[in-house]
Amino acid sequence: MTTSTAKATQTSSTFHRECATTINVRATPQRIWALLTNAAEAANPDGSTAFSMTEVLSGVMLPMIKSSLPDFGPSFETYAADLKREVERSA
Repeated sequence: MTTSTAKATQTSSTFHRECATTINVRATPQRIWALLTNAAEAANPDGSTAFSMTEVLSGVMLPMIKSSLPDFGPSFETYAADLKREVERSA
């Protein structure tokens, strides 16, 4: 998947909640690694890297706290876009 803007996806069930985002950054994994640990390990043929971030919450307590959790989507999209902007700016 190649994306130029971050778009968060969210799934939810009784005992599971997941938020994820992916963005294509015009930089090598090593460049991204300089700003962030645990990034992708292989670059695409065009020299870009697909950066993905996922948060998974699960367990028996989730149904009790789910309604008090924030919507992670907007902050995930902002985080990925900020990482992309900073890495590509310093390239």
